[in-house]
Amino acid sequence: MNKPAVAITLSMIGLILQTVALLFELFVAFTFSSLTLITFGPFIIVHSLALFVLGLIVIIIGTAGIYFMSKGYKGDVFVGSLLEIVASIFAYPTLFGFFIGSFLMFSGGIIGLFWAPLKDV
Repeated sequence: MNKPAVAITLSMIGLILQTVALLFELFVAFTFSSLTLITFGPFIIVHSLALFVLGLIVIIIGTAGIYFMSKGYKGDVFVGSLLEIVASIFAYPTLFGFFIGSFLMFSGGIIGLFWAPLKDV
């Protein structure tokens, strides 16, 4: 059974960047724990448990999307692609995976939406 390899690969790299961005955010938040509000470029990092939980939810949704896309069935790939797109859009708590992570996940989701399995001859 064939799978959308490009979509899966792009989404996996994006998910790794999302995870690294969340770990970076945790590092910054705990390093400067005396501050309650930290600005990092256009982002505001708040030392908040809810923010970290939301970041973990984004990573879980992205992982589920990759799982569904790796099944190789058209319907599962479609669902997984939608999950990747949703995760990439709602990835603000993880700094958008340093922007490139969300872009890769979004691109992988779009490619997965248009993927069609090869016909057996």
